[in-house]
Amino acid sequence: MADSTRVPTPPRPRLRLRLGVTGHRRLPSPTAVAAALERILDALEAAIGEVSARPESVAAYAAPAAGSRAPLVCLSGLAAGADSLVAERVRRRGGGLQAVLPFAREEFEEDFRELDREDGHTGEPGPALAMFRDLLADAEAVFVHDGRRRDDASPAPTSARIRDRSYEAVGRTVLRHCDILVAVWDGAESRGRGGTGQIVDIAARQEIPILWIHARDGTVRAVTGAAQLDAPPPPLGEEALTRLVAGWAARVVAVPWRGAAAGQGHGGAHPEAAGALLRPITWLVDRYFGRPVPDGAALARFYAERVRPDGTPTGLAVPPLHRALRDRVAPAALADAGVGAVRARLAERMGVAAWAAVEAEERAPSASADGGPAALLRRAMRVPDAVAVGLSEDKRSATLLVGFAAAVAIMCAAASLVFSGAKAWLATAELLLLLLVFALVVVANVRRWKDRWLAYRLLAELLRVAAQLAPLGRTMPVRMSVGEGHVGRAFPGWVSWYFDAMVRDAGLAAVDMTRAADRRAALIRPAAHLMLSQIDYHRRNALRTSRLAAGAEAIGEWSFIVTLVLLLMKLALLEFGLAKELLHGLTLPTVWLPTLAAAAYAIRHVEEWALLHQRSDVMAGRMERW
Repeated sequence: MADSTRVPTPPRPRLRLRLGVTGHRRLPSPTAVAAALERILDALEAAIGEVSARPESVAAYAAPAAGSRAPLVCLSGLAAGADSLVAERVRRRGGGLQAVLPFAREEFEEDFRELDREDGHTGEPGPALAMFRDLLADAEAVFVHDGRRRDDASPAPTSARIRDRSYEAVGRTVLRHCDILVAVWDGAESRGRGGTGQIVDIAARQEIPILWIHARDGTVRAVTGAAQLDAPPPPLGEEALTRLVAGWAARVVAVPWRGAAAGQGHGGAHPEAAGALLRPITWLVDRYFGRPVPDGAALARFYAERVRPDGTPTGLAVPPLHRALRDRVAPAALADAGVGAVRARLAERMGVAAWAAVEAEERAPSASADGGPAALLRRAMRVPDAVAVGLSEDKRSATLLVGFAAAVAIMCAAASLVFSGAKAWLATAELLLLLLVFALVVVANVRRWKDRWLAYRLLAELLRVAAQLAPLGRTMPVRMSVGEGHVGRAFPGWVSWYFDAMVRDAGLAAVDMTRAADRRAALIRPAAHLMLSQIDYHRRNALRTSRLAAGAEAIGEWSFIVTLVLLLMKLALLEFGLAKELLHGLTLPTVWLPTLAAAAYAIRHVEEWALLHQRSDVMAGRMERW
């Protein structure tokens, strides 16, 4: 049983680099190719070793478990020739192996039997088939596409196209998951879909780094774009290859730790624990000169985040006024028939066993029976998701406090004009309220609520989508170098590094799409996790925001009506020349009530309750009709 007192922290990924492979089944110069491959693997191992020894890597990556495999992982289709050669050489060095098959294993084995027969091996199994079975047994994950080797009901050309598309699916899956591609290629165009030439062309257009080993002479070239396929670069010498591989490996696995103070790694001090006396000056510099937080400091801060067993983050800075108000107007125990209807449809489509697994993961998401990539990515999502929610609550609660503190300060100023004997007390109260507003602004800037909320929400949503895609053998196309953003630097460098590192650690899903049960689970189970949680969230959010918007609007409307009545009474009193004391008694409410209405109106529009209600209502309705 899991320890209920444990305080979850963001999981640290294992250091892994994924080496994809594509190449010919028949190698004209296998000895030269093998020698070139060894040079590449030597350079990769040296580069990974250098990066892993850096202090920031020790702090940011999980410590290797006893008996674990080397960080280098080979992604291979395990076809005879280049695929098997690279997989075998990586395995010899203690690296991992993740396999992608075009169709069921029994069908795929016919490829190897056919090759063995062509080479004159009539025994069972022949060398090629034996190698395939040996590598497959050692793979840490095997993803099987639902392709077919032949279709006896179709003409021969159609059957061949079906088979070639199955091989193409393998190549595309390898490209989706690899960091660097080794291509053992003779430079000729593909003779059909899924051939080495086509896969290399796709990789070059996607700007995946390619180490091209020429199949005829073993020379190595670096390809980083489609233009280099039309005008191939010169072969790399030994020193140039080592420098190039070191640079590529560093771009993939190096940690963006610039700006992190010493001791902010594993269990180190919180990034805000030092320099307390300098914080006001630091805040002024950051506030007025916009100095960004270095990636290293932001990543160290992220690793220091804590979430309680009930899912709430520690260290919230503001009383949860927004949550209390929200739960007051719409309790968390609200039931919704739409969720029940969707659950019934999902259970019918998935079958009893698959639906039971979904319900088990709902009850214990952090201890899911599914130990695959999806479960790991959902666990990684838990902390940034919870902290983002907490930071949002802090921000919204601070908005409520600032709005009403400013309103009460204006009321105190108005009251001091009427109650001259209490001017000192009212001025003191006004000053304290203004100091409260200032303190909230300072806290929001020093603790960087907005920056952290945006980064954690982005990271959580990336991991959420990646978890849904993992059982399908797909991943998010967030291929970027450390410290660089994507689309106008929209991604902080540390967010992209952590996401990519977790996806590499999660690896390829072990799914057999030729089996109906696996296919159903891969297609519907991720949707079940996502849809059930999203319908529940949007239904509750629609009701809560609707009531909050209606309440704020009612405060404004009634304040206006009462103020209008009081002003009419005041005019009547002036007309009849009644006592000034009565006039003073009416003056204060005519100042206070518009101030209260303005505060309610401002908060309603800053929080965008009406817009959030409309969005959640539409989203929930569409998902319930699925």
